[in-house]
Amino acid sequence: MTHFAVSELSDDQLESAYALIRTLAPDVSLERWLAYARAMLKKGGILGLFGGGQTLFGLLTYRREECLRYGVVLLVENFVTFELNRSSPGRKALCAAVETIARKKGCAAVQLIVGGRGYIDSDSSKTRGWVALGHHAEPVILTKGLDCCCGDLAGHHH
Repeated sequence: MTHFAVSELSDDQLESAYALIRTLAPDVSLERWLAYARAMLKKGGILGLFGGGQTLFGLLTYRREECLRYGVVLLVENFVTFELNRSSPGRKALCAAVETIARKKGCAAVQLIVGGRGYIDSDSSKTRGWVALGHHAEPVILTKGLDCCCGDLAGHHH
């Protein structure tokens, strides 16, 4: 069984992360990924899932955002793992790390944006209405509230 470690990716690890990004977005060029990833390093961060030393088995990008419904959230995108274990220990390790970061940053919830395949009913009249206006039914946002024990968050608006 692989033991996973989660840590922040640095600029010099971004190029090796590109292979995982291609599994999510095959049409994204290396140059586009590097530009996006460097911007994400400034706005938030990129977590890597490492197993067996420096082998990268997963990653995600995150940043703090204002949300109308929840207040401050940690917005997580580009969540990808490569693991063959059905209990998904890598995914669980990344989720636990994200929740820790969210609490440290005073977030009320974690919002995870994932691909919509299998989540969205493309035959529903609501979906067809938006598609008719030129939109694509792509991502789904999954939200997990944090039972935050870090004091009164109401006074900590940034």
